[in-house]
Amino acid sequence: MLKSLLFFFGLAIAALTAQAYEVDDFYCAQKLASQPQAVSKDVEARLNAFTEEKLKEAVEAINGKILEEIEKGRVNHTTCDDWGTKYNYLLKSVRKRLSSGVISELENFASENLQGQVCRVDKSQSIYAGHGGGIFGVLDVLDSIGVRAALGETVKICGVITGTDKLGHFFGEGMDLLPYGRDVRGVFNFGKAYKQNRKYEDGVLGTDSTGVFSFGDMSASVQGTRFFDTIVKYKHGSVAEKPTIYCSKVKKVVNGAERLVPAFVYNEQKPFRWCDHVNHSWDESLNCSDYTPQVKAIVENNMKAKGYTCPREARLCREAYASLYSSFNTLADEFFHPASLRAAKRDGTGQPPTKGKTPGSQ
Repeated sequence: MLKSLLFFFGLAIAALTAQAYEVDDFYCAQKLASQPQAVSKDVEARLNAFTEEKLKEAVEAINGKILEEIEKGRVNHTTCDDWGTKYNYLLKSVRKRLSSGVISELENFASENLQGQVCRVDKSQSIYAGHGGGIFGVLDVLDSIGVRAALGETVKICGVITGTDKLGHFFGEGMDLLPYGRDVRGVFNFGKAYKQNRKYEDGVLGTDSTGVFSFGDMSASVQGTRFFDTIVKYKHGSVAEKPTIYCSKVKKVVNGAERLVPAFVYNEQKPFRWCDHVNHSWDESLNCSDYTPQVKAIVENNMKAKGYTCPREARLCREAYASLYSSFNTLADEFFHPASLRAAKRDGTGQPPTKGKTPGSQ
């Protein structure tokens, strides 16, 4: 009896602190299909503004610590190259403000501030109806008493249907994957990062907790890693264009005297915009998920009853794959469910499709 109570308590803690929910993009793709473009643009603008605000907060916070260390004589660095681990502090500061490990700040923002603009679906009406195993069993209880919903919310942003959990994965797992792909030369190996990405999804962030392995989650995570990697690559001189955040020497007053010191800068010429990152591969009704055998039977029965098929539109799979291929070459294959990948290559050539319009184009 005690073991059962402890097990339930453990699941409850996991459910309350799980970073993300599962979502039903099939239901929401239908519901959001008729959403006016003006509404989608407003969602996009508000998410951009919130993300930009938090990125600037992260920059200000780390710059304050840097200046404090210089003023107290703890360091006497004069160039950005001297900072080394300060880049790690910056990235952690970003993660803390946008995806801190509980329900991500981005998900909370969408839930609390985009009322009427997000899609919510009751679990009993979703593809997960009847699934009460693992954390879902506890979530059902928490949902019934109004603590937290069993399923997450979905938005339409930049023409893409995506669960708000993907926004959290972008900044959360996106940063967490960096150490797994970095080598001693500062060169990043996305193949190595992918292996850890898959372990996350095949473990507590997916299969082990809800019985769902989301390729959409993996895609969002690795694109977040690419965003962070660009910041670090600029430090190493691997990219010429200044990223959204970079280090530069700026004038600061240090102990009463003005001097040039290294500091991080939010690049107003290249502000963060979700349309530069979001992709149709984040849509789980296009980029299908895998399931444990028990969950698969439940989901497939529910999908059949509702007339859903996955992927719901091959054309969008091709657009998504073309976009990922341009960034990751053949590694893009690993971020697609086999059925979605077949749809993306259905022209019969087996070659990556020509990159079409970007997800942000309407």
